[in-house]
Amino acid sequence: VLTGSASKARNVLKEIEKFGATTPLEQGDLQEATKTLMAMGIAVDDTMPILKMLGDVSLGNGEKLKSLALVFGQISAAEKLTGGDLLQLINMGFNPLQNIAKKTGKTMSELRKEMSKGEISIADVREAFEDATGKGGLFEGMLSRMAGTAEGKFSNLVDNVDALKRSLGTGLLEGVKSGLDAINEQLGSLTGVFKTAGEDMGMMLAAGLSGNTDPIVKVFDYIASKF
Repeated sequence: VLTGSASKARNVLKEIEKFGATTPLEQGDLQEATKTLMAMGIAVDDTMPILKMLGDVSLGNGEKLKSLALVFGQISAAEKLTGGDLLQLINMGFNPLQNIAKKTGKTMSELRKEMSKGEISIADVREAFEDATGKGGLFEGMLSRMAGTAEGKFSNLVDNVDALKRSLGTGLLEGVKSGLDAINEQLGSLTGVFKTAGEDMGMMLAAGLSGNTDPIVKVFDYIASKF
């Protein structure tokens, strides 16, 4: 629904699976963060680059990643940084104004005044994230570094096992579908048998009540022949 097509959704899920398998972040958290970004109007093709930046800033913490995705999505939807969104980012360990100040030479006081006037755009915030996670930035390659820890390696193991289960589940479901088709086919043929048997059972009861047992014997012979 969010991507607009099944093929795009499959591609996004494949990218998430590949990304999760090499980082401390787990598939479920990555999927939730991606859905949040898309629900806030961020284009499908932009979600992965943004997700990778947010992942570095999250230090590999799934809950923090989902919170960062929500705040980033809010800023994107409003197209500007507000004091409330800034406070949330600061509480999660990232202040985009510091990066903007470093790049522009403006003071924090000047930038706060600009923010109060709605002059710090989503483009400015995104650029601050890019600077912080790019070459020489505070969060450069953070996910890769975190992936080298014992916790990161265990998370990768969990993601790879989940991917294996999904592959197995897909094959299993195909087998189950074939089995259900065969059962439904058999039940379809049995329906006709039981319908005819039911009619004949009615005749049997009628014959029994009249004292004539020949039809009863014929009915049982008929039913037995169908099995």
